Amino acid sequence: MDPASRDLLDGWISGVLARADHHCGVFIGDDGQPFGPRARPWDYPDILVSGGVHDDALVLELSDGSLRLHGVHDVVPGTHPWGPGLRVTGTIDDVPTEVWLV
Repeated sequence: MDPASRDLLDGWISGVLARADHHCGVFIGDDGQPFGPRARPWDYPDILVSGGVHDDALVLELSDGSLRLHGVHDVVPGTHPWGPGLRVTGTIDDVPTEVWLV
């Protein structure tokens, strides 16, 4: 993983952990339609317990489970229906996967 991608992911993780209740949105593929035209942070469906970047993997421990995205090779800022975030490309169980972090 390139240093710029690592910095974007580390920044997203620290930003979510700085939120009062650690609310976030982690969406795989086209999952995650918003409740309204623009969701508020407390409407997000997940709570980030901890997270980190290890080698080329993004590891997130969420209130309802964990996510491990291997082979992260593309981290791009963008806008998901839930709001601004990062589109991250890698693999889950060797299947190419796109994950949105909001």
